[in-house]
Amino acid sequence: NENAVIGAAGNPNTVGLEFSNNPNNGGEGDRGKTPEDKVIVFTYKLTVNKVDKDNKPLTGAEFSLFKKVKVDGKEELQLVEVKKILSTNAEGTVFGFTGLDDGTYVLRETKTPDGYNSIEDQTFTISAKHDENSDDPKLTALTGDVASGSIINLGVMLEKGELSTDVVNNKGSVLPS
Repeated sequence: NENAVIGAAGNPNTVGLEFSNNPNNGGEGDRGKTPEDKVIVFTYKLTVNKVDKDNKPLTGAEFSLFKKVKVDGKEELQLVEVKKILSTNAEGTVFGFTGLDDGTYVLRETKTPDGYNSIEDQTFTISAKHDENSDDPKLTALTGDVASGSIINLGVMLEKGELSTDVVNNKGSVLPS
Protein backbone atom coordinates (compact mmCIF):
# COMPACT_ATOMS: atom_id res chain seq x y z
CA ASN A 1 0.00 0.00 0.00
CA GLU A 2 1.04 3.65 0.09
CA ASN A 3 2.93 3.06 3.38
CA ALA A 4 5.27 0.39 1.96
CA VAL A 5 8.99 1.12 2.23
CA ILE A 6 10.64 0.99 -1.19
CA GLY A 7 14.17 -0.32 -1.53
CA ALA A 8 16.76 -2.25 0.44
CA ALA A 9 15.26 -1.50 3.87
CA GLY A 10 12.21 -3.56 2.93
CA ASN A 11 9.08 -4.22 4.92
CA PRO A 12 9.76 -6.61 7.83
CA ASN A 13 7.13 -9.04 9.02
CA THR A 14 7.63 -11.15 12.13
CA VAL A 15 5.59 -13.99 13.54
CA GLY A 16 5.76 -16.01 16.73
CA LEU A 17 3.30 -18.50 18.17
CA GLU A 18 2.40 -18.84 21.84
CA PHE A 19 0.66 -22.08 22.83
CA SER A 20 -0.57 -23.94 25.89
CA ASN A 21 1.37 -26.99 27.00
CA ASN A 22 -1.69 -28.32 28.79
CA PRO A 23 -4.19 -29.92 26.37
CA ASN A 24 -6.78 -30.38 29.15
CA ASN A 25 -6.81 -26.75 30.20
CA GLY A 26 -8.52 -23.71 28.65
CA GLY A 27 -5.21 -22.17 27.62
CA GLU A 28 -4.15 -21.22 31.15
CA GLY A 29 -1.08 -22.43 32.91
CA ASP A 30 2.12 -23.61 31.36
CA ARG A 31 2.82 -21.95 27.99
CA GLY A 32 5.36 -22.45 25.23
CA LYS A 33 6.59 -20.18 22.44
CA THR A 34 8.02 -20.82 19.02
CA PRO A 35 11.11 -18.90 17.93
CA GLU A 36 10.19 -15.66 16.18
CA ASP A 37 10.55 -15.79 12.40
CA LYS A 38 11.31 -12.68 10.34
CA VAL A 39 10.55 -12.19 6.66
CA ILE A 40 11.21 -8.99 4.72
CA VAL A 41 9.07 -8.10 1.73
CA PHE A 42 10.89 -5.93 -0.80
CA THR A 43 9.20 -3.60 -3.27
CA TYR A 44 10.63 -1.44 -6.04
CA LYS A 45 10.03 1.73 -8.03
CA LEU A 46 10.38 2.67 -11.71
CA THR A 47 11.13 6.28 -12.67
CA VAL A 48 10.64 7.36 -16.29
CA ASN A 49 12.22 10.63 -17.47
CA LYS A 50 10.61 11.95 -20.65
CA VAL A 51 13.19 13.71 -22.87
CA ASP A 52 13.76 14.79 -26.47
CA LYS A 53 16.73 13.77 -28.64
CA ASP A 54 18.84 16.53 -27.02
CA ASN A 55 18.14 15.06 -23.56
CA LYS A 56 15.95 18.03 -22.57
CA PRO A 57 12.73 17.41 -20.56
CA LEU A 58 9.72 16.89 -22.82
CA THR A 59 6.18 17.69 -21.70
CA GLY A 60 2.84 16.33 -22.84
CA ALA A 61 3.40 12.60 -22.42
CA GLU A 62 1.60 10.02 -20.32
CA PHE A 63 2.55 6.44 -19.51
CA SER A 64 0.88 3.30 -18.21
CA LEU A 65 2.71 0.32 -16.75
CA PHE A 66 1.40 -3.22 -17.08
CA LYS A 67 2.59 -6.45 -15.46
CA LYS A 68 2.44 -9.72 -17.37
CA VAL A 69 0.45 -12.23 -15.31
CA LYS A 70 -0.95 -15.70 -16.00
CA VAL A 71 -4.70 -16.05 -15.78
CA ASP A 72 -6.11 -19.55 -16.41
CA GLY A 73 -2.84 -20.54 -18.08
CA LYS A 74 -2.85 -17.58 -20.48
CA GLU A 75 -0.55 -14.58 -20.24
CA GLU A 76 -2.36 -11.26 -19.82
CA LEU A 77 -1.38 -7.66 -19.16
CA GLN A 78 -2.62 -6.22 -15.88
CA LEU A 79 -2.50 -2.46 -15.24
CA VAL A 80 -0.08 -1.78 -12.38
CA GLU A 81 -0.88 1.80 -11.56
CA VAL A 82 -2.06 4.96 -13.23
CA LYS A 83 0.90 7.22 -13.96
CA LYS A 84 2.06 9.53 -11.23
CA ILE A 85 3.94 12.71 -12.07
CA LEU A 86 6.88 12.89 -9.71
CA SER A 87 8.41 16.14 -10.90
CA THR A 88 8.01 19.19 -8.71
CA ASN A 89 7.37 21.41 -11.72
CA ALA A 90 4.00 21.66 -13.42
CA GLU A 91 5.42 20.41 -16.71
CA GLY A 92 5.14 16.71 -15.88
CA THR A 93 8.31 15.27 -17.36
CA VAL A 94 9.08 12.63 -14.69
CA PHE A 95 6.77 9.67 -14.06
CA GLY A 96 6.92 7.09 -11.29
CA PHE A 97 5.42 3.68 -10.62
CA THR A 98 5.77 2.27 -7.11
CA GLY A 99 5.00 -1.03 -5.41
CA LEU A 100 6.63 -3.19 -8.10
CA ASP A 101 7.67 -6.79 -7.52
CA ASP A 102 9.77 -9.27 -9.49
CA GLY A 103 8.23 -9.95 -12.88
CA THR A 104 7.87 -8.89 -16.49
CA TYR A 105 6.41 -5.46 -17.22
CA VAL A 106 5.33 -3.47 -20.28
CA LEU A 107 5.74 0.32 -20.34
CA ARG A 108 3.26 1.93 -22.73
CA GLU A 109 3.24 5.56 -23.85
CA THR A 110 -0.47 6.37 -23.74
CA LYS A 111 -0.13 10.01 -24.79
CA THR A 112 2.62 11.35 -27.04
CA PRO A 113 3.69 15.02 -27.13
CA ASP A 114 2.37 16.89 -30.18
CA GLY A 115 4.74 16.70 -33.16
CA TYR A 116 6.64 13.64 -31.82
CA ASN A 117 6.60 9.94 -32.68
CA SER A 118 5.22 7.46 -30.16
CA ILE A 119 7.52 4.77 -28.85
CA GLU A 120 6.66 1.10 -29.13
CA ASP A 121 5.68 -0.76 -25.98
CA GLN A 122 8.82 -1.49 -23.95
CA THR A 123 9.11 -4.87 -22.21
CA PHE A 124 11.48 -5.47 -19.30
CA THR A 125 11.91 -7.87 -16.38
CA ILE A 126 12.66 -6.91 -12.79
CA SER A 127 14.69 -9.51 -10.88
CA ALA A 128 15.88 -9.27 -7.30
CA LYS A 129 17.99 -11.46 -5.04
CA HIS A 130 18.05 -11.44 -1.27
CA ASP A 131 19.28 -13.59 1.63
CA GLU A 132 16.52 -16.16 1.93
CA ASN A 133 17.96 -18.10 4.87
CA SER A 134 19.24 -15.18 6.94
CA ASP A 135 17.69 -14.17 10.26
CA ASP A 136 17.79 -10.60 8.93
CA PRO A 137 17.28 -10.84 5.14
CA LYS A 138 18.94 -8.19 2.97
CA LEU A 139 18.41 -7.20 -0.65
CA THR A 140 21.61 -8.23 -2.45
CA ALA A 141 20.87 -7.58 -6.14
CA LEU A 142 18.31 -5.79 -8.30
CA THR A 143 18.30 -5.89 -12.09
CA GLY A 144 16.11 -4.60 -14.88
CA ASP A 145 16.61 -6.75 -17.95
CA VAL A 146 15.28 -5.03 -21.07
CA ALA A 147 13.95 -7.15 -23.94
CA SER A 148 16.12 -7.22 -27.05
CA GLY A 149 15.62 -4.35 -29.49
CA SER A 150 14.24 -2.10 -26.77
CA ILE A 151 14.98 1.63 -26.70
CA ILE A 152 15.02 2.00 -22.91
CA ASN A 153 18.07 1.41 -20.73
CA LEU A 154 17.32 0.75 -17.07
CA GLY A 155 19.70 2.11 -14.45
CA VAL A 156 19.50 0.53 -10.99
CA MET A 157 19.97 2.09 -7.56
CA LEU A 158 20.01 -0.95 -5.24
CA GLU A 159 19.74 0.88 -1.90
CA LYS A 160 16.73 2.92 -3.09
CA GLY A 161 15.18 -0.07 -4.87
CA GLU A 162 14.77 2.12 -7.91
CA LEU A 163 15.07 1.47 -11.62
CA SER A 164 15.12 4.49 -13.90
CA THR A 165 15.23 5.23 -17.60
CA ASP A 166 15.06 8.07 -20.08
CA VAL A 167 12.41 7.71 -22.79
CA VAL A 168 13.36 9.68 -25.88
CA ASN A 169 10.83 10.87 -28.45
CA ASN A 170 11.90 12.04 -31.89
CA LYS A 171 10.16 14.75 -33.92
CA GLY A 172 8.40 13.96 -37.14
CA SER A 173 5.75 11.56 -38.26
CA VAL A 174 5.82 7.86 -38.93
CA LEU A 175 4.88 6.77 -42.43
CA PRO A 176 2.16 4.12 -42.73
CA SER A 177 3.29 0.55 -43.33
